Amino acid sequence: MEKSDSKSRIRNPQSRIRSVPSEKGGSAERSLERDCRHKMVRRIKVQSVTDMVKERLREMIMEGELAPGAKILQDQIAEELGVSKTPVLKALHVLQSENLVASIPRRGFFVRKFTMSEIADAFAVREVIEGVAAEEAANRMTDKEIKRLAGLFAPFEPPLDAEKTEAYAAADKKFHGLILTASRNEFIQQIDSMMNVLSISFQPGLLRSPEQTIPEHQRIVEAIKARDPLGAREAAMDHLYRTRTWLGEQLRIQEELSKEA
Repeated sequence: MEKSDSKSRIRNPQSRIRSVPSEKGGSAERSLERDCRHKMVRRIKVQSVTDMVKERLREMIMEGELAPGAKILQDQIAEELGVSKTPVLKALHVLQSENLVASIPRRGFFVRKFTMSEIADAFAVREVIEGVAAEEAANRMTDKEIKRLAGLFAPFEPPLDAEKTEAYAAADKKFHGLILTASRNEFIQQIDSMMNVLSISFQPGLLRSPEQTIPEHQRIVEAIKARDPLGAREAAMDHLYRTRTWLGEQLRIQEELSKEA
């Protein structure tokens, strides 16, 4: 028996060797692991740079630094932000999916310019989501937040000159953004983030005069102050419905004029 076992071991000299990983194999595995880690880090870095570029481009579009219809010069943006063209291109594709930019084959990316009809559609969406947002804000806003909301329009007493009107437009946008945030409803905020309905509707600037909209904003604030959710929803929806109705009238006028021409 002992001889048989001995012969078996001699016949298979590699059997014991195979069970022990070679130093060369272990080194290859460690090298592969390092490569995977490095690739993952690079992906994270690229993604974080892309997010930074995307937010800066969104800000430039929102603030009018990049006007509706303007071509987005990728080389210039990359140079200004100190990045390569890759994250700029990736950011533009994301903004395209968010309706803020448009890609024209062989011409490049442009800031999307919305028609009056598209803006009216954006107001229809806002009418629903901001009605719910105002309702929830009436229940969830802190007293400090309500005070800040009410104070946005304190400096504005009609009639307003050109400078005051511009400041009022900025306050108007901030007002509606605060209500969306104060709703504490992440789905409402995600809808606005994905579709940019608030930004789209503000692209043409003020559509109705401060004399018309200041009392409507005040009604929203008063309902939220009174912790009246249904009153806040009705006031917010009525405010946006009036603007949507005004847009509809403008569209009808344009259609009539085009027929006459």
